[in-house]
Amino acid sequence: MVRQKLLFTPGPLKISERVLNALRNGNMMHRDIAFSKIFNNFQKIFLLALELDDSYAACFFNSTGHGANEAMLAPYAKHYFLAVISNGTWGATLLKIARTLNPNVKTLECPANRRIDPQRVIKFLDSNPDINALAFVHQETRSGILNSLSEIADIAKSRGIFLLVDAMSSAVVEETDFQKNNVAFFTCSSTKGFRSLPGIGVVCGKKDEFEKLKQFTPHSYYLDLFSEYESQNKRGKIRFAQSTVLLAALHESILELLEEGVLVRRSNIHERTGNFRQWAKTNGIDVTTPLSELGNVITNFKIPPPLNYAQLSPTLQKRGIFLLYTAPEACDEIQVSFFGEFSDRDVEYLKKNLLSILKL
Repeated sequence: MVRQKLLFTPGPLKISERVLNALRNGNMMHRDIAFSKIFNNFQKIFLLALELDDSYAACFFNSTGHGANEAMLAPYAKHYFLAVISNGTWGATLLKIARTLNPNVKTLECPANRRIDPQRVIKFLDSNPDINALAFVHQETRSGILNSLSEIADIAKSRGIFLLVDAMSSAVVEETDFQKNNVAFFTCSSTKGFRSLPGIGVVCGKKDEFEKLKQFTPHSYYLDLFSEYESQNKRGKIRFAQSTVLLAALHESILELLEEGVLVRRSNIHERTGNFRQWAKTNGIDVTTPLSELGNVITNFKIPPPLNYAQLSPTLQKRGIFLLYTAPEACDEIQVSFFGEFSDRDVEYLKKNLLSILKL
């Protein structure tokens, strides 16, 4: 068996042999009875994994998260008064998508190294009473900052504002309570918390909100959210060519997650992250953002001088370890995340090699 690379990254991930086997065996015809059984089971297990009842539904797109975000944002950018809150790279990307659809989309720009301040949101909405849809990123993948979903949701709910959430890096691995928080739509993908291969973008939302989209002319033929919802939830199939191998792998990864237990996986990831942060601190590797601002999966660290990312990364890669840079211009930082299927031995191997290369 070829040893998998240790991808301590937000995606792609180190995945289980079980999911890899599903990928290898998933090359089937989309009208195959075996594949139909897989796809017909998707709604049930996906909603279970995200602790949602059947008042919600999910749409699966052959795309990365960007495609899912565009499909989610389009009706609101085109037909509502949408605003995007941005406090980092992916909030800025969410805004770019929205403004490609409608250049008049408003934005609340917040500091990129801090959580979104609910008081700023209140003041912004007070100054813009026409806004009736609000979008933001729950966990900023580039920084690891975890925004408060419950606080922003309470503000939106009190004003009757539709809430749209990019939950790419928070679904499964952080507490979300989408239903309790009255989230109209959120997006996630086949990687990160679901621990499968990238390539499937997901838009999940309230069924009654999906139904309301029927009244609008779609902005795109391919990323038409209502038509996709209608096809998948009423006819049991994706409208276009289906990536059967990726869907088979995702199906298996969700079954694996449910057998493990969502709360168990989340707790294990949080514990591993906390232990690694403490180990780094003990060894003089500093976290770049206050821990109070961070979630429980992603951490950015300062690379002790004189090394930088361009020197550190190739050496780690030769040893089968992959870490992400925090931003192209941040040459003295690295990111470590624990979305993947790691053993304690894998983590110890990472620690050993970091100490060896950094000579700490």
